[in-house]
Amino acid sequence: MLNMAFQNISRRVFRNVLTVTGLAIFVIIFILVSSVILTAQEGIAESLSNLGGEITIWSQDALLPFLGNIPENHTHLVREMAYVRNVSPQITSVSRVDTEDFRLTLGLNPSDIPVFYTYTMVEGTMLNTNESKAVIGYLFADFLKKKVGYNITINGQTLPLVGIYKTDTWLDNVVIVPFGVAQEIFTLTGRASIIIVTITDPAKINLVIDEIRKELQNVSVFKSQDVAARLAPLMNSVTWMSYTLFTIAGIACFFGITNVVTTGVFERTREIGILKALGAKGTDVTKMIMYESAALGTFGGFLGCIVSSFLLLQGLSIPLTSTTAMRMLIFPEIFLYGLVSSIAISILATIYPVWRAVRVRPREVLQFG
Repeated sequence: MLNMAFQNISRRVFRNVLTVTGLAIFVIIFILVSSVILTAQEGIAESLSNLGGEITIWSQDALLPFLGNIPENHTHLVREMAYVRNVSPQITSVSRVDTEDFRLTLGLNPSDIPVFYTYTMVEGTMLNTNESKAVIGYLFADFLKKKVGYNITINGQTLPLVGIYKTDTWLDNVVIVPFGVAQEIFTLTGRASIIIVTITDPAKINLVIDEIRKELQNVSVFKSQDVAARLAPLMNSVTWMSYTLFTIAGIACFFGITNVVTTGVFERTREIGILKALGAKGTDVTKMIMYESAALGTFGGFLGCIVSSFLLLQGLSIPLTSTTAMRMLIFPEIFLYGLVSSIAISILATIYPVWRAVRVRPREVLQFG
């Protein structure tokens, strides 16, 4: 039966090539979209975990902390609370940097930088005054071919570049400017995107959070380490939406393969009748059809995995910015799911064709042809 299944595949090359190609495209889309979702989840979690401080405050209506807009004077209210050690208002804004759109610029007071972030200087010095100057992460500097002493333009305002730093985090693709300069550039006088807080006693963190929520209105307040977890429902919604689309695509593949296999069964009705007349059982015919369909699913799945691997290994990235952003990661389990899905769809698609084939009566076929 296995040998006959492969012979049947070779007899209908063009039709089966189209079937395999359709399955491969389904697997490629499944792997790439799943990789985008998982890479984004890990990237967002890493970015939020590196915000610094123990407590993060941002707008209640903001989708992400980076997109917040809250009064700067909240800083003074928080600073007066018990167990609070450091408070840093920060501006995070997507902007045009030189010729590149959608790049993240971070504005904070120079004195807060060593308190909230760990870095090493690759070249020049870190910001130490509120003058109109800028520093840049080494990855972004390499992309822009910038060195200390060059100028950098942010939303049309030109600043001298005084340092290039390295953090081994998302900050290496960011430009940092003094907080007041960022307010001027982005027309946010008296405003901040987020407020980062450190406390004197970690055991009192919940007490401080409760106090902030009581004193400040329309803000979200969380432990910095829990910020990423708070976004889990949003990411889960995106994931389920994507998998719903995959399910619809899988159903389309299912009916397509069912049509192909059913057509093949109709074309081989006489052949199946002869096999049954020679002693083949219904289970034998079932195996032949299922082997044929499983082979197509395996070929399509492997082809999709190979093409997806090639694309990911070429450095495919998520275009969160106009240039570099987040290189897509490779998740081996996604390839396994894609392969198994391709085979499962192909096998399930044989249910109706098998039912038709098993009902073939040898005498009627041989008598009426």
